[in-house]
This record gives sequence, C-alpha cells and structure tokens, in this order.
Amino acid sequence: MKPEQVMVANLAAALLLATLMGLAARGRVRLCRAFAVYLALALTTNRLVTWWPERFYTRDFWTFNETLQAILIPLVALELMVVATRGLPEAFPRARRAGVVALTLIAAATVLAMAATPARDYAARMGVLAWAQAGAAWSFVAFLAIACWYRLPLHPMHRSITLGFALHLGIYGALLGALGHFGESAYRYVAALDPAAYTATVGVWMLAAWRPEPGSAPGHQAPRSLYPWLNP
Repeated sequence: MKPEQVMVANLAAALLLATLMGLAARGRVRLCRAFAVYLALALTTNRLVTWWPERFYTRDFWTFNETLQAILIPLVALELMVVATRGLPEAFPRARRAGVVALTLIAAATVLAMAATPARDYAARMGVLAWAQAGAAWSFVAFLAIACWYRLPLHPMHRSITLGFALHLGIYGALLGALGHFGESAYRYVAALDPAAYTATVGVWMLAAWRPEPGSAPGHQAPRSLYPWLNP
C-alpha cells in the first residue's frame, strides 16, 4: 500500500472506532444492531488490509469483503424499517407493509440485474458488484421515502445512517460501474475517490453517534409512546 493510502485507512479506522465508542457510550447500539456489526466488520477488514497488506491487500479478499458488505448493508435498511415501526405496529401497518414490499422488490431486481450481467474478467465483476451497491443504496432511499411519507418518528441517528449509506453507496456504485465499463484504466480514479468519500461518511456517522439525545434540554421530555425506538 502507498503511504497516502495507509494514512487515509488509519483515519477511517480511527473514525470507525470513535463511532462504535459513541454508539456504546450513548446507548445507541440498540437503535440498529446491524449497523454496529457493519462498523465492526469495516474496522476489522480495514486493519487486516493495513497491517497485513501482503496477505489481505488482494483482489480476492477485496471481492469477498465487498460481497459480504453487499449482504449486510441491506440488512441494516431492513432493521431500520423494523425499529422505526417497533412498539407502535398498529400505528404504522401501511408503512411496515410498504417497507417490506419495497425492500423485497429492490432485492429481487438487484439479484436479477447481477445475474444478467456477464462477469468475464475482474473488471466485469466490478460491474456485477456495482449492481449490488446500487441495490443497497436504493434500499435506503426507499426507507427514507417511506419514513417521510408516513412520518415515522426517526431518531437522528437513523437519519444519519440512512443518508450516509444512500449517498456513499450511490457514489461508490457509480465508481464501480465506471470500472466495469472502462476496465482497469479507471481503477486509479476509484482508488482515489472512494476512500475520501467513505471517510467523510464515517465522519458524519461519528458526529451523529456522539451527539446528545434530542429533547435532552432541561424541562423537555419527549413522550416515549411517540418514539418506538426508545422502547427496549
């Protein structure tokens, strides 16, 4: 790895660790446990690649990691939908049904698109992964649209997770699509732009993880019945 790559990786690792610490210190792991698992996985793979690049800084490990994240990230969107309607299921039956239908359709369309994309070589496989990233991004877009339409009572951390994933995965999917279309000549642009975008996204998550609870000012009490994510 180049020195600048190691520097960006170390910064991202520090932000990932700070985000996990913030979630634990503020008691926000329960807001979305799949997100905490995602952060732990991202931190682990970051350290493996940085500390043992001769073994883990390889195409095979990168492809394995991206595939694993493509499976885990939609689970984050699914848990957000469940958590956002938990505690008051009778108040949000349409929102829950719409979320299940939307996520199912997106998952089906993503699988079909991936199956229909040829993977003749490494660059072409990046095009297949681009569909997976795009599907994950659309999962968060769908969740955010449903949350706005049905006015689901989201925690600010939920909004930060959703917007962060939607924006980063949209950019990342476009970069992978360019790699699949133009071949390995586009790799240096992907390698330069994606770490910067990802580090900025994790920085936003870290700030959200440590931000004080909404309505924590003296004399202000948010009714727990209106916020299902407050229920254990």
